[in-house]
Amino acid sequence: MFVGLIQRCEQIAMPTATLSQAMDIFDERFYGLPNLIDALSAIIIEMTNIGEEFLGPLERLTVMTIDYYPRYQPKPQATTCSSVIKMILALQTKPNSYKPFLSRIVTQALIRCCSHPLKSTVEQQLENYEPDISEDKLKSLLSIGKTITYKNYLPLWRSILSVTSLKEFDTSAYPIFDRLNMLVSLYDEIIDSILHIIDRLDLSVEKEKSDDENNDGTATTDPVFGMQPVKPMDFQIFYNLVDF
Repeated sequence: MFVGLIQRCEQIAMPTATLSQAMDIFDERFYGLPNLIDALSAIIIEMTNIGEEFLGPLERLTVMTIDYYPRYQPKPQATTCSSVIKMILALQTKPNSYKPFLSRIVTQALIRCCSHPLKSTVEQQLENYEPDISEDKLKSLLSIGKTITYKNYLPLWRSILSVTSLKEFDTSAYPIFDRLNMLVSLYDEIIDSILHIIDRLDLSVEKEKSDDENNDGTATTDPVFGMQPVKPMDFQIFYNLVDF
């Protein structure tokens, strides 16, 4: 049953691009991912151990479910929160698999969440529109208004980090001791992952290339004037992490 569910999940999710890579790709079938993860979690709890061949697919499916969170309707969003928690709690019963699983999903989830446009950039674009605009500009404005930023993921993270107080998990199946352990390890992993991500980012800058450079003879004491990031996406992730 476990192998069958894994294969079914991979058939649904693996051939597609991630939300961060293709904003226009979304399908009704992805609404079933949280429920499939729920089913996998229930099976994992009953298993003695999880082989490495299964850990990779479980990580990818969990991260993909988190990645698609902003595109779900409210009810599937709530299901996503609980399914991610259940998966983490299930893997927590498998000490050999838990640490690498948690480390990789937290790191990848943070990267996905923070790879979207800067919140300040989106807000500035919305402010720059005039009250009386054409239909084409209105469509553009609506598109900007739907732009996903890290802020769209905050309810998910808040819910996961509230695992000790969620009524849904206040049952004998999820002892408070296990939930407290999950919370502590999750906080530790978030901090470690943020530091790890920042350490890997290329935050170097280079002088902006311009055909008419220095033609006006203007001098400036601003050390960052005329500089641009070598890897803009790395800066975007960094800014979002700082603001997260």
